[in-house]
Amino acid sequence: NVLIQTDYAGKEKKRTDLNALVNEENIVKALQTTQGQIVAMAEDNIYIFDETLKLIKQIEIEGRAIGMAVSKDNQLIYASEDSNDKQKLHIINVEKGKIEKTIPLKRNEAMDYNSMFASEQYDICYRTNKGIYSYDLENKKATCLLNYDKSYLVGEDIRDAISVGMDEFVIINHPSNKIESNISLYSKQDTGVENEKVTVTFGAFQFDENVKREVIAFNKANSQYEITLKEYFDEDNGESAADAIQELNEDIAKGSIPDLLDLSLLTNQYAAKGLFEDLSVYIEKDSELSEEQFVEPVFQAMKNNGKLYAIAPYFGIATLIGKKEYAEQLNGLTVEKLIAFCKEHEDKLPFYAETKADLLSILLEGCIADYYDWESGTCQFDSQEFKDVLTFCNQIMSDDNLLDGNATRNELIEQGKVLLVNESDFVPQDILTYAKMFGGEISYIGYPNKEGHGSYFAFNSQIGIYSGSDVKEGAWEFLRTLLSSEQQEKYADIYSGLDRIPVRKDCFDQLMTNLSTSQGEFEEAGEDYEVITQEQEQAFRDIVNNTNKAISYDIEMMNIIDEEAQAYFAGKKDIDKTVRIIQKRCTTYMSESK
Repeated sequence: NVLIQTDYAGKEKKRTDLNALVNEENIVKALQTTQGQIVAMAEDNIYIFDETLKLIKQIEIEGRAIGMAVSKDNQLIYASEDSNDKQKLHIINVEKGKIEKTIPLKRNEAMDYNSMFASEQYDICYRTNKGIYSYDLENKKATCLLNYDKSYLVGEDIRDAISVGMDEFVIINHPSNKIESNISLYSKQDTGVENEKVTVTFGAFQFDENVKREVIAFNKANSQYEITLKEYFDEDNGESAADAIQELNEDIAKGSIPDLLDLSLLTNQYAAKGLFEDLSVYIEKDSELSEEQFVEPVFQAMKNNGKLYAIAPYFGIATLIGKKEYAEQLNGLTVEKLIAFCKEHEDKLPFYAETKADLLSILLEGCIADYYDWESGTCQFDSQEFKDVLTFCNQIMSDDNLLDGNATRNELIEQGKVLLVNESDFVPQDILTYAKMFGGEISYIGYPNKEGHGSYFAFNSQIGIYSGSDVKEGAWEFLRTLLSSEQQEKYADIYSGLDRIPVRKDCFDQLMTNLSTSQGEFEEAGEDYEVITQEQEQAFRDIVNNTNKAISYDIEMMNIIDEEAQAYFAGKKDIDKTVRIIQKRCTTYMSESK
């Protein structure tokens, strides 16, 4: 904690070590009031000094400090957040060294950490994940001044912002997938200027930040179409996943449906409602795209009953991972094989799971969709296979094998106390990490099922075109850019930090080559770069080539299973009654959701 005071030219005038003055607390922010006092904010206290750095007052913070600024009326304001994520603004009387007023912030007004800044125009300003807001202390109201989406900005990339004039802000922008930052001036535009572009609405439960970047790039480059975003899942407003699904369903009922939809793991459910176009037709008509350009098993797994309702620009692998020495014994994994395997290793935990419900969630994460079919509207939760899964969780997990609360998952793996790991989005960049954790080569085992091959493709982003859209050409124009060589090559770049697997075959091959070859900036710097071996590369290619299904996960159905399984695990119901109830409730849910 060093305070450096400079003149306006940036020349250092004085340097002071603050550690002894602030009891070794880590200082998050420091500022100087118009009266000359210097205020330092730590997480637990605010320290007020005079110009000579003599401590005037120490104020204990309610909760933890997350921001501080001087208002336009020269009031010192700090923001706090409690253990329930509730935020408050506190007005401090600097002369008296005490809090004079506290104002609770509404959930949808919550600010980002350390994002408050001063403004001559407004009481205070701060950043949220959606934009820059002003706050009126008298009327207790927040107002959005700069919307990130409309300003072609990604909230996660904003590092700092300051007010420099009437509705003007200087913003430091640092995309997480780039090394360099940029500093830009943003000014308020005349809202009367007519936008001649055709609007294409893009809806999703939550947007991936990289998809947002592609939307921004598209909007900047395309002269005909403008993508606007609609996010259904707003955690800042206290919404749940169920609320988001309900809002989407209400839009469907009203016919107010976005032109593009990314429904991720619920794509098949809504495709059964006739919501999506078959994108195979668009690819066939596209002069620059063809099915042969994509990783064949990945492309086939995107289809539902032969129709391509949504396209994933990247993928991962959902599977169970263990030591290579387990591969032969667990090849073609079924519940029976898993039970026998666990009995042989009774001194170890089968998975990193604290409860029976946790273990059930792990086993169903990849393969729950094996038990239902939205196209036919049927489910098989009363099958012997599903009974075996519930029985396994009930018998294997007990009070004797609860996790050591002081050890992390990785530590338990390294200590050889955990046999298998659930990985819902494995990418080849993870190979060396897991090999080190397990102390040797790894194998991709898959989830237990009757087919004996339980690895799945994980499509965290699946984008489709609404069948009733009036701007299908514009929607496809954007979607095809995500499949272009230029975009897909970003996922093949191992230095991009994206950790995604491209769906184009040439870019997938390039990614595997990059991972198995020392190259680029590491070589230039004379540094060693650890690469995967040919055997590791081939093992990953094999798991991709031998996988033929994608994860499909229904939150409501999983909630039903979890609720009924809890009663079974507690001994309140037997297995037959439990699966009958689950089957009946899930059948009713599917029928009502048609």
